[in-house]
Amino acid sequence: MTAFQFYKTLGEQQVTPKQKYISATNTNTVVWTPTTSMRIAVTHLSISTNPGGTIQFWFGGANQIRLAEFEMAASSTIFPVIGSWESTATDAPLFAVASQNGTGNGWSITAEGFELIP
Repeated sequence: MTAFQFYKTLGEQQVTPKQKYISATNTNTVVWTPTTSMRIAVTHLSISTNPGGTIQFWFGGANQIRLAEFEMAASSTIFPVIGSWESTATDAPLFAVASQNGTGNGWSITAEGFELIP
């Protein structure tokens, strides 16, 4: 069973799947801000970059948690197998922190998953 299938079977906690897409040119970008009083569960991620470099993903809030860091060549795309990243805090956004600003298309990030009732 995939993480996506798992979250779809949660019954009452299952919320319609969400997909967030951003094209980031800044080094610190909010990818996904959950609906008030909800938690995020990310089940799929794709990242494309023109400049290349390092990109980190964090859940924000009072206690920031670094989830992962990826090193990417210029003009590349990756689809990392992440299983699931589930926030333990409500209202905690998902951030992307790039090692350098992008120009043109910069960094393109697609995050798919669910917003869960706490």
